[in-house]
Amino acid sequence: MPATDPDGTNTIYLDDFRATGNIRAIVQRAFIDNLEPGDQVMIYVEDTSDPTNYKELGPVPINDVDVPFTLDYKGFFEDLFGTYEEATEFKIWTEVVRGTDTFPSPELFFWAYLYPSGGVYPELPGDVNPAFALPVVTGASNTPNDLQPGDRDKPGKIEVTLKITEQPLSSTETATFYVAGKYVGEVTPFSDTIKFSYDITAAVMAALPTPSTLAYWTRQKTGIDKNITKSSPETVLVSGKKIDLLAPTIRIRNPLKVQMDCYAMNNAATDWKVAIGVPKDAVNLPQGTVITMNIAAYSDEAGTNLIPGTPDSQPYTILAPGVPDVVGVGSAAIFKLAQPRRGAVAWIKYWYTANIGGVQTSIPIIKKLDTITSSSEYCDRTPVPLT
Repeated sequence: MPATDPDGTNTIYLDDFRATGNIRAIVQRAFIDNLEPGDQVMIYVEDTSDPTNYKELGPVPINDVDVPFTLDYKGFFEDLFGTYEEATEFKIWTEVVRGTDTFPSPELFFWAYLYPSGGVYPELPGDVNPAFALPVVTGASNTPNDLQPGDRDKPGKIEVTLKITEQPLSSTETATFYVAGKYVGEVTPFSDTIKFSYDITAAVMAALPTPSTLAYWTRQKTGIDKNITKSSPETVLVSGKKIDLLAPTIRIRNPLKVQMDCYAMNNAATDWKVAIGVPKDAVNLPQGTVITMNIAAYSDEAGTNLIPGTPDSQPYTILAPGVPDVVGVGSAAIFKLAQPRRGAVAWIKYWYTANIGGVQTSIPIIKKLDTITSSSEYCDRTPVPLT
């Protein structure tokens, strides 16, 4: 009788093999009468719906003690029932062998359900199917498996797109998602699907450990917490929580206009750049911190229509306390590209980034760009084309 269930009341699942590596059938000596020296015992397992589908073990000697038979998944139950997609009844019995005579025991009946959701795979009875598609975790930045500081206080998502070789997730199955070893949520589709996801709450995103964590998903028959199969774990990079960096500044000639004009530029006649100041921040930007200052020009005030060729980025190392930090960014070519002719209207966006437990970004600032003087010259005194 199987040691997992001597009374045959429970179905045998993959879980029984995962827990112990195998199950055992024990021939109990106390229930066998009239044994003689030299007697041996065999055990049979047979599909009740197909007498040609059976396995036997033995014969082995039986004396005065119980005889255990190990019933492995590999080479035994896998061969018998591994590809059956539904629960299957089987019977098991023993035979005492004495020369050419055999003496069978009564038959016992059990059920086996060994088919994992998603189909069989070579690593069974292990619970990880390496062929499963890996999950993708994203935050507000929408960078796959790479959560940015700005993602940590907002909801995210975990999503799986099955490979073409995988069976679609059906309405009788449930996919469950885990991040950092914790349950996130589960999905049971209304119909077959190859893409499914679940939203991750902002609270869970905020609690994720840095610098990385693991995500995986499982697949199972809905309502049966057995034969659950996992994907391999996927590494998710997790940056530190968002830091509110102080906004960069530019020189403003006329507070009523608040625009980036020639007054904000540095040495326009020789090396035309905009001079952008970085406020001192001893906590987040101590001396020696490397930042990157960025600018880009747009044809609309909302900063959505980028003018090609205008983005520029320059690295800068924060100086000692008391020494102003001013970064020169851009070039004559960039500013002229933003306003290529008289009457051209453009806006400039500027911000900086710093790697502080992940890439932190200051809030981008957008101001109107005006590098054309009243005499129709650029800041570097060259004439502005009429058309």
